[in-house]
Amino acid sequence: RRCCCQKTAATQLVLPEALRLLPLFVLALLKQPLFRHGATPDARAAAMLSAMQQPISALLLHLYPRCYSLKVVLAASTAASEGSEVQAEQPRALRLGEEFVGTDDVLLADDGAQLVLWVRGQPPAELLAACFGVADQGQLEALSSAQLAQAFAAQLGQQEPPSPFAGLVSALAVARLHNTVSVCVVPPASSPDSVFMWDVEDRRSGVTSYKQYLCHIHRRIMTKISEDESAATALAYAHRH
Repeated sequence: RRCCCQKTAATQLVLPEALRLLPLFVLALLKQPLFRHGATPDARAAAMLSAMQQPISALLLHLYPRCYSLKVVLAASTAASEGSEVQAEQPRALRLGEEFVGTDDVLLADDGAQLVLWVRGQPPAELLAACFGVADQGQLEALSSAQLAQAFAAQLGQQEPPSPFAGLVSALAVARLHNTVSVCVVPPASSPDSVFMWDVEDRRSGVTSYKQYLCHIHRRIMTKISEDESAATALAYAHRH
């Protein structure tokens, strides 16, 4: 709302709590192969079949995956271990856009089907060691995606010292109501676009950014209200009461 309208008028759109993320999910849906321009017929058919078979909870994760910075998780775990009174909190999920997702990090995304590890840029050595047990970037690039996934699973099961990421993965498993998930690793030289859409909020493939989309929705609503006097009266009455 801050990006779309500087003044809060009586006709300002206020979405109910249950619909506050609807514009974001609609924009994400428009960027899927199901509706995206240029998608092949096979990809469109597969996207349609997947969307119709998935439960709502899994479909929302597919549209807008939960993505976490493992650099932040590691820093919080280190701070908690150094101070006995410091409690590590559940990390916040990142917004999916270039402005919000940092470089030189390992990002863990849950897209409803699998856990995706994206090694972006050149993460610090201590983060690579905590994730994969490797000492430097060269060792990381020598391993295949399957080997990196096995290495991450081995690090999660490590007890001495315990994995700083085990709590996060356990919380994701609890949200899914099962822990039988596969892990896919996207190495630094690859793009995660084939696995999950990490830049949902950015301008992409001819589809507007999230900010532009909100502005478009707001203009359409204001035009509709200006054309329909009864709608404007009803909305003003709702604000007064």
